[in-house]
Amino acid sequence: MDKTALVRRVSQRVHQKAMTVEKIVDSFLEEIYEALKRGESVSLRDFGSFYIRPEPASWVFKFNPSQRLRKLFGWSSTYRGELSARADNSEKAFPGSAECGLGGTPMAIG
Repeated sequence: MDKTALVRRVSQRVHQKAMTVEKIVDSFLEEIYEALKRGESVSLRDFGSFYIRPEPASWVFKFNPSQRLRKLFGWSSTYRGELSARADNSEKAFPGSAECGLGGTPMAIG
C-alpha cells in the first residue's frame, strides 16, 4: 500500500477529507522522522518500535514488531487479543511472511 492508498483508506474510515488526512499523515511521519533524527526511539502501541543504534561505520535502523503484529504473522507472541478474520489466515494473506526480514533486522542508513 502506498501513501495515496493509505490516505484514501483512512479518510474513508474516519469520514474526513483526503486533504485533511494527508496533512495528518505527513505531520505524523515528520514527527517520527524528527524523533529518530534526534536519536529517540518511537513506539506505536500494537504496531511496534523504531529505533536507531549507532555502529562504528554508520547508524543502524531497527524495527521491533509489537506482540500483536507478531501474532498476525504467526511469530512467537504473548498477545492475547483477537485478530480480524483476515488476519487469522495470515499465511494465506501474507505468504512467506515469517521470512520477510522484520523482527529487528538491522538496515544501515546514512
